Amino acid sequence: MKENIRKFFMVFVIFMLVILPLYSQGQNDITEELNDDSITLKWYGASYQQNNMAEILIERYAEIQPNIKVKYVELASLLNEEFFSKYDVLVASGEQADVVYMGVLDILKRALNGAILPINAQIEKNGDDFEADYGEEYKILDIDGNIYGVPFAINAFRVFYNIDWLESEGVTIPENWTFDQFLDVARTIADPENDIYGAFLPFTWFDMTYAPAQVAGWNMVKEKDGKIVPNFDDPRFRKNIEYLYQMTVTEKLNPDFPTTKAERLNRRVFLAEKQVPMIVDSWYSLAWLNGYRYDSEIKRDFGFNIGVTDFPRLDENVPVDVNFSLLVGAWAIPKTSINPDAAYDFARFVTNENPDQLMGIPAYKKINIQETIKIFTNYTAKDGSKYTQVYPEQLVIDILTVTDKSHFGYYNFDPQLYAKYTSVLDQLLQQEVELYLIGEKTLDEFIAAMQKRGAEEINRLH
Repeated sequence: MKENIRKFFMVFVIFMLVILPLYSQGQNDITEELNDDSITLKWYGASYQQNNMAEILIERYAEIQPNIKVKYVELASLLNEEFFSKYDVLVASGEQADVVYMGVLDILKRALNGAILPINAQIEKNGDDFEADYGEEYKILDIDGNIYGVPFAINAFRVFYNIDWLESEGVTIPENWTFDQFLDVARTIADPENDIYGAFLPFTWFDMTYAPAQVAGWNMVKEKDGKIVPNFDDPRFRKNIEYLYQMTVTEKLNPDFPTTKAERLNRRVFLAEKQVPMIVDSWYSLAWLNGYRYDSEIKRDFGFNIGVTDFPRLDENVPVDVNFSLLVGAWAIPKTSINPDAAYDFARFVTNENPDQLMGIPAYKKINIQETIKIFTNYTAKDGSKYTQVYPEQLVIDILTVTDKSHFGYYNFDPQLYAKYTSVLDQLLQQEVELYLIGEKTLDEFIAAMQKRGAEEINRLH
């Protein structure tokens, strides 16, 4: 009995003097690790090595968040198939990925598959107001109340035009104009026998095929009797497509489908070389035209002033305060992120605090637009030559600011339906609309084919 007591006492002493201090030290080590603010974010992207953009953003972020280190990994030079094949494999394998920039449709598809994390907790924790910061465009990232990204860049269609040419013809573009008025202006200039067109609307760019109908509230799918069905027999879509036929086939106000398909990027050349007084395009026209002017062996002077105005409405029934504008890119947090709070902070920093690194229309409504303007008004050519005031500042402001409401938010389009069906139905549309615009199908046959094939694809996706 006494021997047992003695052994117990010895074990107790050893525990108190040796084991307990070691345990306590281990607990202290864990506590110190949990309190260590040093975090490493892994950022995967494409093209951010150009002009040292990734390096610049990381250095700037380190100045305000020195305890958060960002490691950038370039997967491809563009957000293309190569990028997504690499990115999806590494996320599927469980590799740490804290933040990534993608197109909105790419984010939504992955959100539906559980590969992107919602950021509601981070938004609430920081007290952020996305509608105040990013406008209605952010709603495209909202699936059933879950937000899946920090908005970054917007695309909005505009009409770019040769001011001098239209003025010489006594033409004034009406405010809040309709498609009929757009065609009236095109008719004033068009001379197809001499390869002069009234407008260049690039309807092979898939959004442009049906943008006027979307601004009127049309969507390619709808719910009917509890089912999702195609909506290509809607009168708004039909009217939209009839306008395309009228422009290209009946009146030849626009280059025909084969020409448009071949020249989908060179519509800007048509404007620069005075083959057309108006083109429908995005903000990128200004950047592209700078390269056209200053990066060739022979510097080109347009010899005319460029103007910009709103995209025409389908008809008088379309509200004047809605236009085609759509969030096209956002920062997302992959499911394998181990630092979602820090990733969210970094995404907000890149989007909100770096206007001089954003070539395009910023999603952040409170950004210092003057810094973004400089990207367009100043240009460094490939040979190192520098040009300033290449465009009037007001022209750039008009292009980079979206004052009207986004058609997506205005009509409360469903992001889940957009993510699920857009890509597939767009592919069908591009196949069928070509047959209509080259005369192999009538309008009724085209609409019927889209309804039939669209229903088949929707059922397959279910």
